[in-house]
Amino acid sequence: MLPSASMAPTLVKNDVILVNKSAYLKDKPQSGDIIVFKHPRNSDVFHVFRVVGLPGDHISYRKKVLYVNGKSGTISYQTKYVLEGRDVEEYIEKTLELSVASIPVNELLWMLDY
Repeated sequence: MLPSASMAPTLVKNDVILVNKSAYLKDKPQSGDIIVFKHPRNSDVFHVFRVVGLPGDHISYRKKVLYVNGKSGTISYQTKYVLEGRDVEEYIEKTLELSVASIPVNELLWMLDY
């Protein structure tokens, strides 16, 4: 059961979702996929995110709009949350506002809908 509305309007608070744990044994995640994983420090907590960038994609963030390979998405992504004590939106704006970042090999960029 989802504990919050962070993936709204796609998924809303208290939605029940089924997860296929073997989905990515054969295929790699694609942009737009919804992924679920356990928190690295607390295995009782699950995170639900949408994949928005794949290895080699070029990401920029200008005026609160996320661009992937030069194109803005149709989904408004929520970036207002804290990661390791830092405001992620502020971090993204400072690091990507003036430049384009490439997603490294074997890494993904994921964000919340909202």
